[in-house]
Amino acid sequence: MLLNHSGSSIIKRTLKLFAVAILILLFIALAIAVFFIYRETETSAYQAHRLAKLANDLRWEVKSGPNGGLHLPQAGPYDMRLGYSRLPELLQNLTERGFHVHSQARISPRMKELVEQGLFVPYREKAQTGLEIVDGNGQPLYRAVFPTRVYENFESVPPLVTNSLLFIENRELLDPAQPKKNPAIEWTRLGKAVLDKAIQLVRPEHDVPGGSTLATQIEKYRHSPNGMTLSPNDKMQQIASASVRAYLDGEETMPARQRIVVDYLNTVPLAAASGFGEANGLGDGLWAWYGLDFEQTNRILKAWSANSTDLAEAERRFDLIGVAVEADAGVGISVGFAALEPGDTADGLTERAAAAMLGVKAAHHARPKRTLRAH
Repeated sequence: MLLNHSGSSIIKRTLKLFAVAILILLFIALAIAVFFIYRETETSAYQAHRLAKLANDLRWEVKSGPNGGLHLPQAGPYDMRLGYSRLPELLQNLTERGFHVHSQARISPRMKELVEQGLFVPYREKAQTGLEIVDGNGQPLYRAVFPTRVYENFESVPPLVTNSLLFIENRELLDPAQPKKNPAIEWTRLGKAVLDKAIQLVRPEHDVPGGSTLATQIEKYRHSPNGMTLSPNDKMQQIASASVRAYLDGEETMPARQRIVVDYLNTVPLAAASGFGEANGLGDGLWAWYGLDFEQTNRILKAWSANSTDLAEAERRFDLIGVAVEADAGVGISVGFAALEPGDTADGLTERAAAAMLGVKAAHHARPKRTLRAH
C-alpha cells in the first residue's frame, strides 16, 4: 500500500522533530555532565564522599604472633630506609637467631585488596623515625632520630616558608573555600602541563613544567622505585594513593592538606652533603649544607613573615631563604641557603642568597652525577 504525499510529509516532520528532540536531550545531558565535572574539579565533593566511605574499611591493628600473610610489594626509598620492604627477610634472620615475633600488624581485607591492585599502603605515615633506649626507670640512655630537625606541626612553620612553597609548587592546596578538596590533583597546573607537553611534541625545545602536587611528590619520593616517576602508570599510582590517603580522616581534608605541607618540608630529599650523608627535609638540609641552626633560622623567617603577608611579596622574598630547586634526574635537589643572621635586611640577604645559589649550582654541575640510594 502506497502512502500519499501528505502522509509521507507527516512522517518526515515527525522524524525531524524526533531527531531535534534527541539532539536537545543530548545537549542537556552534556551540559549537566560538564557542570558536574566542573563542580567536582572545584569541590571534590563526590570523591570526598566515596573515598571517606572507603577509608572506613582501611584499618590495621597489632595482634599477637607473626603475620605470615603480610606482603608489601612497594620498595621506594622510604620503604627501604625504614625496613618495611625487607620485613620477611629481617624476621627470618631474627627467627634463625633465636628471636620470636611477639606481635605484628595486620591490615584489613579492603586495605590488602587496594595494595594488591597496585596502590601504596594507605595509612598515616610517620615523618620521623629512630631508636630510643631507656633504662628500667624509663630514663633515656640513647636516642637517634631521622630526620633530626623537623617542624612539629603546621603552626610551627613560618608563613613565609609555607606561602613561598605553595606559590611555586601547589598554589591551591590550602584554599579554605574548598574544605573537601582532593590535594592529589591541581587541575589548572595539570592542564597546563598537558598543554605544554602537547606543544613540546611540535617544538621539542619547549619547556614542560611538572604537573605534580606536593601530595603526589611525597608518594613519589617515598614509595616509587628509586623515588622516580618512570611511566604514566607510576603517575596514576601516585595520584590514586595520595587521593585515598587524603581522606583517611573523613571528607574534610584541610588537616590532611596542612599535614602534607609539614611532611613535605620535613622529608623532601635534598641530596647528600659531605660529612653528613643523605639529607632529608628543610631542617637537616639547612644544617648539612650550611651549618644553619634550624630554630634560629625559623625565628628570623617568622619575624619577616609578620611584616609581610602578601603572597606576591612572599614569592619575591623566597630568595631570602635562597631555595634553588633543580631536579637531578628526579632524584636529588640542589638547595642554596644564604647565612641567615639577626638584623639582615631583605635586599642585602637577597644578594647573598643569589650568590649562594650560584655557588651551589656551579659546584653541582662541576661534580659527577650521583644516584642516591637508601640502604
